Amino acid sequence: MRTSFAYLALLALAGGCGTYRVNRSALAPRPTPAMHSGHPLDGVVELAGGLSSVSHLTEPSVGNPDSGVEVAGTQVRGDVRIRASDTFAIGFLYESGLDSSAAQPRDDLAPVDEGNVSGYGVTAEGSIPTSNPQLRIGLVLDLMMWRVPWVEWRTCIENCLPGEGFTYEDSGIESVSGLGLGVVPSYRVGSVTYFAGINARSHPDIEQKGVEMPGENFEGGDVKPGPLNVTLSAGAEMSFGPLKGSLIAYQTVTRDPVQYGPGIAALLTIPIGRPDPPPPPLAAPAAPAPPPGPYAPPPDPYAPPPPAY
Repeated sequence: MRTSFAYLALLALAGGCGTYRVNRSALAPRPTPAMHSGHPLDGVVELAGGLSSVSHLTEPSVGNPDSGVEVAGTQVRGDVRIRASDTFAIGFLYESGLDSSAAQPRDDLAPVDEGNVSGYGVTAEGSIPTSNPQLRIGLVLDLMMWRVPWVEWRTCIENCLPGEGFTYEDSGIESVSGLGLGVVPSYRVGSVTYFAGINARSHPDIEQKGVEMPGENFEGGDVKPGPLNVTLSAGAEMSFGPLKGSLIAYQTVTRDPVQYGPGIAALLTIPIGRPDPPPPPLAAPAAPAPPPGPYAPPPDPYAPPPPAY
């Protein structure tokens, strides 16, 4: 027998049900790499949009056996960044993992039907110059707030109403924070910038199974920010006319809470405005003129030639 959350709450207040077996699931975003090269922005402002995850190239599998997450396969990405200087930029970003592309690493997860997982946040990027002007070291910091859909099934297993136990379903969307850190070396050759990266990003998680009393998180949920996942990536960015396009291949090497196969990301960037060119280097001061020597009168054109010996 399935009951609503409100009905269960009334029963609990009435002293009916005592102990529950819980089965939870949540739709989590896939950990993705740094999406931009480590070079400075080509425009005063840059708008970008694309896919931080094109699809599941291979199905995700169980990493942490206690986890109850399913993961999005197709993940949309958009951001706007503002160039503060040749070495620093700030911006805002948005990502959304599509519920229609979700895959479950295990067969006993309850399906999550509360829509897409989405997140918004701020980003800060640094671009450290090296002795080679074509080589830069990029640094990335992302702070996100994710809206994670979840579902929870509860079955009364002890101190139930006389003569019956019952099961009910609860669901909702929970907000959890996220952190991303990345290092992205890049090398520019003409209109193409090649880059690689190592990125750590927190992975929202939920414990799948447990036993709870009514007073223990009776409202449901339990989504946590989760562990940091490390992702290695390599890609290229090409300028063509006023636009830039990027293609990135990546692999998440950590396995908690999910073990991932390789991924592909694609991004289109529109630079707006051109930054002021750096001022020309100051010319070296001219060397001072040598001090004048002793005065020598001009030769006398009528003087006799010196005697020959």
